[in-house]
Amino acid sequence: MKRIYIAGPYSADNVITVLGNMRRGMMLATKVFKAGFAPFCPHLDFHYSLMVREGEDFTVDDYYNYSMAWLEASDAVLLLPNWQASKGSMAEVDRAYELGIPVFGHFEALVQWDKDPLSMADGKKPSHKLTKRGIASYSFVCPDCKKEITGDLAYSHDFKRCRNTRG
Repeated sequence: MKRIYIAGPYSADNVITVLGNMRRGMMLATKVFKAGFAPFCPHLDFHYSLMVREGEDFTVDDYYNYSMAWLEASDAVLLLPNWQASKGSMAEVDRAYELGIPVFGHFEALVQWDKDPLSMADGKKPSHKLTKRGIASYSFVCPDCKKEITGDLAYSHDFKRCRNTRG
């Protein structure tokens, strides 16, 4: 079972945005888990602060270090929308890039990579590399529209729109 690190915004300047970020992270982690992966979701870490004894506490750096240790043990990173707005996510993508861990911007791209990381649905060998931003680049065929997708997977194809328009 491949270990997938979920990266995306968590903190914010108001509780409503934090809760929304947590929900999105947990929902994506659940989808990843249901697909047969072992996700690590930092958005589930809040419970540690709820369980410490009176007078004990964790620092933000404790959480960052804890999460980074899990990222470093991961087989891949999956990004939530708007990940670029998070300093923590930017650091996680940079670290994944340093370690050669693939980073995906779409769930569908992660699943495609898992099926066959060296040859995609159309049988072509992809240009499997990490770009400066750490996003895995591939060439593969979208399962819905059959269009060849190349370049940064985080920005290359709107899978959601594609699914909504298929006949």
